[in-house]
Amino acid sequence: MTSEISDQDPPKVSTIDYLEALGIGLSEFLVTRSWISTEPIFQDEVNIDPAYTQKLLQYIEKLRGAVSSIVADFNTQQLKDSFNTFFMYFVNQFQKDARDLSRVLLASGESKLEEAKLFDYLTRLQVVFLKIVGIFEVIESEEYPEIKYIKDFLDKYRESLVEVVSKKVEEAKKLEQMELEGNEKFEAQELVEFLSLLFLTITKTLFSYLTVYLITESITPSVKHYITNSIARTLAITTDLLEYFDVSSKTVLMKPDMLLNFLFQVFAELKVFVDFTQHYIASTSFEVARQGGRATPSFLQVGEDKPKGVLELISNRKCVVCQMLYASSLWEYIQQLAHDLELQIKTYDVQFTIDAGWCRGVYGIRRTPTLKYQDKLYWITPVKEQGEGDPHRTVKRELLNLLGILGTYQTQSDSNGGEKSGN
Repeated sequence: MTSEISDQDPPKVSTIDYLEALGIGLSEFLVTRSWISTEPIFQDEVNIDPAYTQKLLQYIEKLRGAVSSIVADFNTQQLKDSFNTFFMYFVNQFQKDARDLSRVLLASGESKLEEAKLFDYLTRLQVVFLKIVGIFEVIESEEYPEIKYIKDFLDKYRESLVEVVSKKVEEAKKLEQMELEGNEKFEAQELVEFLSLLFLTITKTLFSYLTVYLITESITPSVKHYITNSIARTLAITTDLLEYFDVSSKTVLMKPDMLLNFLFQVFAELKVFVDFTQHYIASTSFEVARQGGRATPSFLQVGEDKPKGVLELISNRKCVVCQMLYASSLWEYIQQLAHDLELQIKTYDVQFTIDAGWCRGVYGIRRTPTLKYQDKLYWITPVKEQGEGDPHRTVKRELLNLLGILGTYQTQSDSNGGEKSGN
């Protein structure tokens, strides 16, 4: 494969065909493992053919040249600074990954390198490269519609990544050291489907809003940086989680505490998205229905005739855990977005009902937020007085309950602060 790489310099103005050819070549590096001369998988060290090492270094430099050419082409166009900043974030990340990989290859004096480390470098390089190609496609066409951006870029990114990661998972399953203690596996098809679709739609949602708002003049550089970092973290979490998916048998190769950590990261990033939403979308048109002392934000009803600034309820949430729970209601919106984009997504009967009077100091009273999932109610223990207890740990446990992993343990707190628990 590498012998087919042209020795010519990248064209001054990169074309999509040229970039896609480079991207395909990098994918083949990852999938075929033709650059490794030994058969064992994921042993401590592998012998890399010195000729392939040189080709790989040459290949990386050509990728860097192509990216530099794109940047030069960008600078000749009258792009809005906000979108250009967003693009350059990925360019800089790509250049850093490429330099790091080159140093690693050059430092492996006897052409020996941990295969897992090399795979991680190449995968990261490919993922960032695909982002750059996707952005360039949008710019080259001189169009900015979010549907094109999502379909042409994120679908390509996901398909490519899933193909690579699926092979990695299959290889890892063959190794005794990669297996979980006691051969633990979650036979949880619904959980896998839920999480994979959740990550995919979150990513699509974030990018769709970026496409709309980051190319406007009104958003500040600090907010651009804030949101771009949130996007990068969400994609990183997606990549990490996919490594533990066995997409063929619908199992999760992950211990409960690891899965819990990933779930909590999702809610944390959703909170970031809510922060963005409350500052830059609330002033347009959303509706909050107030009934019996409760307030449920709706992300589906949009129109000029709706009240303005209604997401102030979220901005008043001083408790991080409470904000995360509010962020959970975005799942309803994400499902609708997926439907609008004609994505195949399973419909889950998920209804999050959050008590508006929970946060102490906002309404002067404390009640218990309630989550309803598949006709079952789950109560989240409110933040205790004087720092007692760990609300984050409580939410983690209840999230696991919500997904049916640890059983049906529930904690309920009444309005007077007392607690009831049962198994």
